[in-house]
Parts: sequence; structure tokens; C-alpha cells
Amino acid sequence: MTDRLATLMHGEVEALDIPAPPATEILGAGRRLHRRRVWTQRGAAAAGLALAAVTAGAVALSGGQSTGAGPATGKPPHVIAYAVDDTVYISDGTGATAVRMPEVAQTLYYTSAGVLVRTNKDGSSDGGAPFHFELVKPGGTAAKLALTLGDVVPSTDPSLPYLAYAAKGGPLFQAVVHDISTDRTEAAIDIAGKFTWGGWEAPPVSLSGADVYVGTDDKTEVIDWQTGQTTTSDVVPGSALPDVEGGRLLRAGTGSTDVVDAQSGRVLLAIPGATEDGADLSPDGRFAIVRAGDGSAIYNVDTGAKVQVPSSDWGWSSDSEDVFRVDGSTMTTCSTSTGQCQDTSVPSVGKGAFVRYAGVTFES
Repeated sequence: MTDRLATLMHGEVEALDIPAPPATEILGAGRRLHRRRVWTQRGAAAAGLALAAVTAGAVALSGGQSTGAGPATGKPPHVIAYAVDDTVYISDGTGATAVRMPEVAQTLYYTSAGVLVRTNKDGSSDGGAPFHFELVKPGGTAAKLALTLGDVVPSTDPSLPYLAYAAKGGPLFQAVVHDISTDRTEAAIDIAGKFTWGGWEAPPVSLSGADVYVGTDDKTEVIDWQTGQTTTSDVVPGSALPDVEGGRLLRAGTGSTDVVDAQSGRVLLAIPGATEDGADLSPDGRFAIVRAGDGSAIYNVDTGAKVQVPSSDWGWSSDSEDVFRVDGSTMTTCSTSTGQCQDTSVPSVGKGAFVRYAGVTFES
């Protein structure tokens, strides 16, 4: 297992050298903005379609055990991904390739094995279950996974080749970790806490390294999927969508929004005047962006350094080194460290096109 994971983590990363695609205008805001709108709109709505069973060859493990040898974390390759309708665009910031999906590309996730695409028949209004999955690998080839999910909120960590989600497993819910590079389930661990809020079929999750944060009632449950050990968090709020990036999360402070360590609760950076709805962490938790009016401030969480970038509509690159946006026939990328921006001319797909950025969750 260890050899296989090491080979996967270090062998998959390849440079993209591919022609430029059409692009589109930005309509969405950041990940946290969209997710919070989803909670409010859904309230306690009843769950929709049934969650499909774990795919053939998946192993449901009793007693909270795991087959995983543990994730090998590392810096992901530099990838920019977005989608319009049934077409996914994979870019390195200067060139890109377009990859057609069999259905609407409803949500995109960064992983170390490539860009994971959740599809459904109609994503025009965020869509709904059942959801299917395609893995777009470096170079632009797509492979369908034998995985179908219902109305749940899955999660990935861009440095790992896994998809985590919760499912009903007997009398309890289970946290499932699926290796998307092999299309096999690595772990299915019982969730002890109850889930009565939110209206999904199972509690939402957030994958960060070896930990799966599960949005159970009252307190968030934290499962080490390598060992099956389960604890409850005094840091990540319960009865809410967990949003942990690189072991960090945003939390309301006193007159500020704070970036805190998800394990210890230690405040790593306090951003005065910012609100959680206007802020967002990068995929690895190293940066925080605060959107206000026509501009945005990007903070280095470890140093407190700040750079300004124009506009309030940005997506992240997989390695958190850049933010990017597409406006008409122009893709703009800005360095999260220096704030320096560059424009790349791309063919426009026309006004009113709905662009979906990787890492932004779209729920029905």
C-alpha cells in the first residue's frame, strides 16, 4: 500500500503543455460565500434521492477500521480548472485544454491525481442527485469512476488522491474515503454522532490530510481515517458545514475574522473588519482572501503580509499560488504572494455563461 501511494503521489504530477481554450465570464463568488447561501436556502429541507451504494469492489469495514496506509501529503501540481456546461477547462495559466463530459460538470475538485468532476444531468440551477464522477488527469484524458452519490456533500484535499463523503451504513452513518486513482474505497468508518440538520442524506464532510471532519449535530466529529480513531472538535462548529483547508478554518472573532488551527483552536491570523461570508481560505490554508467591493485583499496566514488584487470574483489554483478569474475573452491570474497580475487572451464563450470554479461547492 505504501509503495502504491508513494508511486501515485510522486508519479502523477506532470507539466501541462496544451493549447488554449474558450473561457467565460465570472458569475460566482468564493467558496465560502456560495456554501453559506446553500445552508440558508436549504434549511431543514428533506433529503432528496437515495444515496447509491458504494461501488463494486469497495470494502465496508466493520468496527471503524481502515485499510488505508495513510496519506502521503505533498504540494499539488499547479492547475487551474473551471467548467462551463458540459466542458471542463484545465489550464496552467497560459494554455489550456477543453475536456467534454457526458453530463453537466456540476462541481470540480482539485486532487493530486487530477481534477475530479462531479456531473449530473442538469446543473443549470445547481442540479441534483444522482451524481456521477469523472477524473480528468494531467494531459486532459478523462476516466469515468464507478461511483454514484446521492444528495451528500463530499470533499477532497488537493494534495491527496481521495474523495471523502458520508453515507448511510446500516444503523449508523459512515465516513467513506475513496481512492479516485484506483477507484477503490480505502475506508468506511462508523460515525457516532447524530445528524438531523441541513437536509442532506448524510452529514457534510471536509477532508484535510488524515482527518475527515463530519458536520454532525452540536459538535463536529473528527475521524482519523487511517486508524479509525474518532473524537469531537471543540474548534470546528457543529451543526454546520465544516470547511477545513490545510488543517485551518475561518471563525468569527471579536471585530474580526480569524484563521484558526483546526486542532488546537489557536488563532493564526486575525483579519480586522472582515466577515466570514466575505472571506475564503486557499485550498492549502496558507492564504486568506477578503472580498470587498471592487477589490480583494490576500493575506499570508503565516506572516500576515497582505497584497491587493482587483475585483472580488476569484478562484484558486490547486497549489494556492495564484487566484484567477475569467472575464469575457480574458483570463487574469494574480500571484497570492506578490499580487502581481497577468492577463491571457482566450476566446470568449459569450455573455451570461455560468462558470464553475474548482473548489466551489454547488448544492441543490
